[in-house]
Amino acid sequence: MATAEELREVSRLLAEAIFVLRWCASSDALVLNEEEAAEPVVSPDDLRADYAAAIDQLIGLVPDYESYFEQTGGVEQWGPVLDAAGWSGPLLRFKLRVLRRGGRASVVSWARGLRPPISRRLLKWFLKLLNIALDSLGTIPGVDLIKELKEFLEGAEGADDGEDDEDGPARR
Repeated sequence: MATAEELREVSRLLAEAIFVLRWCASSDALVLNEEEAAEPVVSPDDLRADYAAAIDQLIGLVPDYESYFEQTGGVEQWGPVLDAAGWSGPLLRFKLRVLRRGGRASVVSWARGLRPPISRRLLKWFLKLLNIALDSLGTIPGVDLIKELKEFLEGAEGADDGEDDEDGPARR
């Protein structure tokens, strides 16, 4: 069965996911495009404002996972859930290692303002790996909301910055 430390690892990952998503709403959250020019993760400004409001709402809907796990039975309750999702033992260690190799430390340091802009490519790669992780943790309350907003963020990143169009992004 999953250990208390493994539950803390999952709790940290979920907290970091929310933290990175929140940082992406900031006008200070800059990434480097293919030409190495810094640009906001989410643009234009009105879309970033809507995203920031969505993040604020999300934070009000999802629990603080560390205290939530403790208050709802700890490892006795959540250990079997992590086991069933493949988030314990060698599976957990492998997944965490892939996330590390996928830029977890760099992305989280960037979100904490401890490093200069990262490449949009690195952010996209990390978000893709995070998506895989969140898929298997969907039985934990709030994780599906985090995953959905993360996917909308990815869609906003790839959207053309033209006018709104009921048929999808504007094409030039």
